[in-house]
Amino acid sequence: MLLCFFPASCAGPPPTAATPSSDASPSSTTPSDAGASTGGDAGGAPARPDGPRAFRLPIRPGDAANTSFGINPFGIHIAEHGSDGHPGFDFEYIPGASALAAADGTVDKVLTDVHDPTTSTVQLSHTIQGKPFRTVYTNLKTVDLAIAPGAPVTAGQVVGVPGTVTRFQGGRNVVYAMTHFQVDDFSRREGLTNVSAISPEGAFTDAENAVLLTLWARASYEQEPCEPFLTNPRGTTVNPTLTRTWVGATGASPARLEVSCASDGKGTTRSYRFLDQAGRELEAGRATVEVQPGGLTFADFSPASGPARKALIAITDARMVMAIAAPGAGRPGTLDGASTFTTSYP
Repeated sequence: MLLCFFPASCAGPPPTAATPSSDASPSSTTPSDAGASTGGDAGGAPARPDGPRAFRLPIRPGDAANTSFGINPFGIHIAEHGSDGHPGFDFEYIPGASALAAADGTVDKVLTDVHDPTTSTVQLSHTIQGKPFRTVYTNLKTVDLAIAPGAPVTAGQVVGVPGTVTRFQGGRNVVYAMTHFQVDDFSRREGLTNVSAISPEGAFTDAENAVLLTLWARASYEQEPCEPFLTNPRGTTVNPTLTRTWVGATGASPARLEVSCASDGKGTTRSYRFLDQAGRELEAGRATVEVQPGGLTFADFSPASGPARKALIAITDARMVMAIAAPGAGRPGTLDGASTFTTSYP
């Protein structure tokens, strides 16, 4: 359990302190302890979005990786999607694994990828329940020979092999393979760009979505403290500052954590406020997040003056588990006895 750092915000006797450890080796505590969405739960997770419930996952479960992020979800405001939100899912693959066709259909186009001219983008056309759909697979370093414009495809057929990306993350260079997967429903027009893009969460069959949720429970990405859902709103009109309040549920100190993220999705620095139960500010400053392999995240809360508080967190949808150390102390090494917080959609 953790120390009650803000006595005015804590109910009941303060819990005991967790044993701190080096930042280099967080425990392999299963991040699914943070809870997985089943849609519309009491913690505030959204109901599963509308969709055809007819597509398969473009990834075999055994090919999923968590070296960098696992899954970048729908709607988050990252990179070039700072104004309109991410129009699909980024799936992280084991290097060398194959991206798979999500439904029967026809190859529409094979294009040079707009982000990396050494890779390709494949677009497949589908007719599902009498309606036209398209699936998109980007960053393919190789495209299967059978994937040519006009060729038929079947669900589960190999489309290509996702390309690898190298980035500096968590104090080290990380190499991972990924594909941006997008579902376009041409009967709908939403969002600022990619107007027909829908959340793939609503497109998958119930059985495939159940598998998706097991992968999602292990995902961790930099925008997660502000946009934690598998399907987030793409627009920023509802929450233009991307500010999220996490309310203490069990063992929580502080009683509330408010985190604000830049809508351009650049960098890893956020602002934060610790609040008491009445909403009074106890501390404010900068929050820096650093995603770790396997679904855990390091967070540093640095006030305007004084030493930072180091934390270990795991988030899935509307539930966050956080172990936070005293100012200046080492980062907790596990989530054992950590506090839980909940938030509401959106």
